[in-house]
Amino acid sequence: MYEKRALSKNQFAESGIDTSDYRFIETEGDFVAILDLKVWGNRNLRSFFTLEDGRKIIACTFPRENYLGLADTPIGSVFLLIFQQAKKSGQVYLQEVVQLEDDEFCPIL
Repeated sequence: MYEKRALSKNQFAESGIDTSDYRFIETEGDFVAILDLKVWGNRNLRSFFTLEDGRKIIACTFPRENYLGLADTPIGSVFLLIFQQAKKSGQVYLQEVVQLEDDEFCPIL
C-alpha cells in the first residue's frame, strides 16, 4: 500500500500525472477496482480507479457522506464499488464502497 494522502489541486497540477484515460462511469453496477490516485477538488474528493476489465474511471465523493471512507484509504487498496443512477438527474453516482483484500483484484488481461 502507498500513502493515504490525496493530492491537492496544486500538487496534482505539478505532478504531471496523466489522467486522460479516466472517464466518469455511465452505467449502474458493482465493480471491483484498485484505487490509483486521489485528488482534492473544491468540495469533493476525486478518486481514480482501474476496474478489473481495465477501464479507468473517476468517482467523486463528498464531505456530507464522509467521502465514503476513501479519504483515509491508501492508494493501491482494492474495493467493490457500487454505482447507482439518481432518479431525478439520471446521473450515475458512487453510492457505496467496500474495501476488499488485495488478492481479490484480478485484472482481465
